[in-house]
Amino acid sequence: NFTLPAANNYTLTGAYPPSGAVLYKQLPPPKGVGREEGFAITLIDNKLYLKAVHFTSNAVNQADYNGYNEVAPTAVRINDALLAAHLITQADYNARDVSQADEYLYDEVDKGYEVTLTANFTKNWRLWAAWSVNEPAQSNTEPADIAFWKAAKAYYAQFPQTLTTLYGQTLAQEISNADQEIGIATSVDGIGEIGFRKYKWNFFTRYTFASGFLRNAYVGGGYIFQSQMLLNQVNVGHPNQYLQFGGKTGNGSAMVGYDFKLMKKYAVNIQVNAFNVFNQIAPIIIRRDIHATDPNGAKRVQFPDPRNFRLTTTIAF
Repeated sequence: NFTLPAANNYTLTGAYPPSGAVLYKQLPPPKGVGREEGFAITLIDNKLYLKAVHFTSNAVNQADYNGYNEVAPTAVRINDALLAAHLITQADYNARDVSQADEYLYDEVDKGYEVTLTANFTKNWRLWAAWSVNEPAQSNTEPADIAFWKAAKAYYAQFPQTLTTLYGQTLAQEISNADQEIGIATSVDGIGEIGFRKYKWNFFTRYTFASGFLRNAYVGGGYIFQSQMLLNQVNVGHPNQYLQFGGKTGNGSAMVGYDFKLMKKYAVNIQVNAFNVFNQIAPIIIRRDIHATDPNGAKRVQFPDPRNFRLTTTIAF
């Protein structure tokens, strides 16, 4: 629902005083065109079902919420500090107020493939598997915000850069943080999309015992794999620019269970699930600080949950 039209959400127009133009406007409606083609077949007396799809999409006026260091929130904090220090008048403040601009715009194209396989090898043995490749690319990222910020920085340059805002940052720090945010947001324009993984595959299988001592017991297991995540691009515009990626992820799971009748009347199920079977707990870098002294340093890290188990019991009556 990020890209649904919202009556109370606004974005910058790119204008800045003394142009006299409106500084923000209501979000324009998102528009897009998508196409999907594929096929589905059944094999071996309907024991195998295969589906493959190729898709493309092209969308404009996609929107995302402004974070703390985005252009509009930064401008609001600086304006507040300038007004509190009596360096601008209330009229100046009102003319530059963009507190209602809470989102920025971008465009996006996408293409990829998805393949799924469902196999019923026997009455008691079932396998499900899926593989996908997804190549989204974001472009035209926040052009109005960038135009606004260029003019705003020229205006703020006349004031003491050591002035502290109400949040403990100097003007110079606030400006630098916003510049970094723009750099990160636009670093992969036309190349990819930050936070996406190109390849994903997973499978799960389950087998139920139909006779013998283990009759009505079942076992199962599977694995989920996701390729490296695009994080950003470093040294944009320089000969030695390069893309940065986060680590690959994988997670195995297993289950064992038993169905039986309680007092020959109530259906009971007891099941134990194991998550992260291989206890893969290495930290996963999901953001790097491209403007730090060490651009390969981690800015945000995700810590996977260690191996864990869950016991559930269900009684139907």
